[in-house]
Amino acid sequence: MSHLIVAVDQDGGMSRQGQLPWQHTDAGRKDMAYFKQVTMGHAVLMGWHTYRSMGRLLPGRLNIIVTRNHGHEAPPAVDGSCRVFDDADAAMAFARQWETQTHRRCYVIGGADLFRHCLRAYTFVEKRITVIPGYYSCDTFYPGTLPKEQPLDKPLFFIQRESQPPHDPTWNVVPEQ
Repeated sequence: MSHLIVAVDQDGGMSRQGQLPWQHTDAGRKDMAYFKQVTMGHAVLMGWHTYRSMGRLLPGRLNIIVTRNHGHEAPPAVDGSCRVFDDADAAMAFARQWETQTHRRCYVIGGADLFRHCLRAYTFVEKRITVIPGYYSCDTFYPGTLPKEQPLDKPLFFIQRESQPPHDPTWNVVPEQ
């Protein structure tokens, strides 16, 4: 049942040196507002490096973190808003059970290794991709299929749903937020 959400530049880049290179631009601020609106009240599933790059748990969401290092402990969360797993499949099983029990969504938010694994192993109810205008010399790229490039002067928010015919490459533009 899970969902996926990611922002990329026009080359499909997601980050440079573990950071979103567009985060301080107008397009980056629009994307962050969209991300917050979509994920608030739901769960977010991320790799350890993605969590560390944010520097904190995301408030108002259940944070599910996957790490290959058994020594990583759960970040402090006074309200039970964090779970740590040492296996991506165990984290996805937990996330899907949580979705069923709570009737809320879990969004896989990265990084590249987690996206790569989940895109190979699972079907998503929907994928949400924001394409940020420009090229940001990223060193980490989204491993999945992206909407066809088009000239951009503002961020475009795309969605692809599982209910579309199999292998339908169509991405629908989400109205501006």
